[in-house]
Amino acid sequence: MKEAQLLSQIRMEKTQKLTLSVVADELTAAKVESLKTTIAAHPGPVRISVVLQKPGRWRVEAQLPGDYKIQPTDELLSQLATLCGESAVQIG
Repeated sequence: MKEAQLLSQIRMEKTQKLTLSVVADELTAAKVESLKTTIAAHPGPVRISVVLQKPGRWRVEAQLPGDYKIQPTDELLSQLATLCGESAVQIG
């Protein structure tokens, strides 16, 4: 091993996309505003896709506009997990 890097540093360098899964019945106007505020507070180069679903019935994925790109920091991932649930946030 030539040098040690923090996992958070590697994540910020390698992540190309964040996918946020949201159950349609749980998406309120207040949650949308909280998500917009949280995302806006962490600008960066990583695009975001939102998967909106009604489990067992339908599922649709949409990429958010470029204005909503983020930096995948520990703080952001924690805030998104709090808003939408641990399993709702995926990075790749």
